[in-house]
This record gives sequence, C-alpha cells and structure tokens, in this order.
Amino acid sequence: MKILITLIFCACVSFAQAQINSNSLFFVTNYENANSYFFFSLISSHIVVAQKYISLEELNSKYDIKEYNFSLSSFGIERAFEVYNIERGEDLLLITILPDLKNGNDWIEVQKSELQEENFVSYRYLIDKLEVNNNLSNKYFLVKKIGNQIFRARYTNLQLFKIVNLSDEDIHISGKNVLNLGAKPIIKEQLYAKYKQQFPDKEFLFENGFGIPSYLESVYLYDVQLINNEQVYFFWIFNTYGGIGNLAYIKGKGIVAGRYPYYFSLKTGGKIAVSNDPSYLLRKVWDKNDTENKMMWAKELFPESQ
Repeated sequence: MKILITLIFCACVSFAQAQINSNSLFFVTNYENANSYFFFSLISSHIVVAQKYISLEELNSKYDIKEYNFSLSSFGIERAFEVYNIERGEDLLLITILPDLKNGNDWIEVQKSELQEENFVSYRYLIDKLEVNNNLSNKYFLVKKIGNQIFRARYTNLQLFKIVNLSDEDIHISGKNVLNLGAKPIIKEQLYAKYKQQFPDKEFLFENGFGIPSYLESVYLYDVQLINNEQVYFFWIFNTYGGIGNLAYIKGKGIVAGRYPYYFSLKTGGKIAVSNDPSYLLRKVWDKNDTENKMMWAKELFPESQ
C-alpha cells in the first residue's frame, strides 16, 4: 500500500509540475469516490505553487533601470523585445519581455486581488537564484502599472551577466555568463580553427548552439567598435540555454543589442507557443540574416539601425 501511495504521489508531482510550467491550474476531477477526490485534492493543495512576480515599480524606485525596445522591424514584423537592464557593480540583470507572436498580447491585465504580496520577489532574491542558474524563463513574471491598471508579462526571461575588465594576459576568464571587456577579441573562424585542433573528429557545435558540453560553454569578445561616440563591445555567447544570444554592451547603458536565436527556433507546443505562420516566416527571415550576425538594436539609442 505504501508503495502504491508513493507511486501515485510521484505521478501527481510530475503532472502538477507539468501543468505549472504551462501556466495552467491543477484540477483533480472524475474520481470514483469522495475519498479518492479528497486524497488527490490534499496532495495537489501542497503541490501547486503560486506564480512569482517582479514589481517593475519597486525596481524603478530602488535602481537605475535602462529600458530599451529591440525592434523586430528588420525581420519583417512591427514588434519588439522589451529589455530592462539593471547594472550594479559587476552584476547585470537582464529582464526580457518576449513578444507574443500568437495572440499579440505581450502583457495581460490582472486584478490587484490576484497578486498576493508574498508572491513578489526582490532583486536580491533574483540574483541569488540566477547565481545558481543564470537563465530563468517564465519562472518569475514582471508586473507593471499603467495608470490604475495592472499588467503581467506573458513571457519573462531573466539572465545574469558578470561584467569584468581583465586582460587575458593577466588572468584567464571563462564562464557562460562573463562579459570580459578586456579580453582579446576572437572571431568565429579563429575559434573554429582552435576547436578543430582540439577535436578534429567532432562537429563544430557552436554553429547551431545545441549540444554544447558544459565545460565548453563560454562567452567570447569578438569586436569593439566606436558607434555614435560610444564604445560598443560585441560578444558571442555559446551555451545551450535560451535567452539572448550574441549581444552588444555599452558601459553605463547595459546590453543595447542582441539576438534571440532560440526564440526563433521554437515551434507551437514549446514553452513559448507561437502560431505556425509568424514563427515560420520569422524563422525564414532569421536564417537569411543569421550568416550576417544581424542583431536587434535598441531603437531608443540606434534609430538608424532599425
């Protein structure tokens, strides 16, 4: 009997987690008797975890936030990624609101009664979580107020980057989220040559970004340019996580451009369910521009790049 209960409990946990991840509620119905219903209801009451939220209003009151819109106009659609940079010391918290290509609603109106105070998390809480896993998608949702209305982001992606400025000659810096401004630039062709020297019989995994072993995950500075009197640092990001891929960074202004290759790769039924038509069309445009390393730029800073 104990074994049976344990198996049932594990099944319920797995089912509940799947439902939570898809932003659905966990309901238990159609059981043969009231005792069974009570048993499963009791389990589910302990399993269901309330959604966690981030208050944009609170963040704005405490921190200097650099907010940008990365326009998708160059990819054939008049939408944008909403991007929020919070840079403190060596930590850069990047909050990205991914556009909802299926319904066109990036923000969902909610009632104040739906948002319990204990379900809001602080900046420090997020940093601690991201120190363990530096990319969290749809685990915490940004909430903002417009007048008397309250809105929750449909899709929120969080990433933590470490900003350092150390010469490669002084110390070797490696890590899947470290932006080293003092690194010696290396382009993909150079990396390919080095990779093939070490792994002559293996596929160059950095071409598609999938299946990269954790010990090879890293960030590479590949160029530094003066644009609009700003020193812009360009980085390749090689890991198997979602979120922003290659990016451009400016001191004091944060991440001002980037690419989201995983977002364009998703199909209906994935974590971010986009409709077949726009995702397919965008994917075709993405593939066409991918060889050029085309990025989306903050239209507030670089209107000429739209």
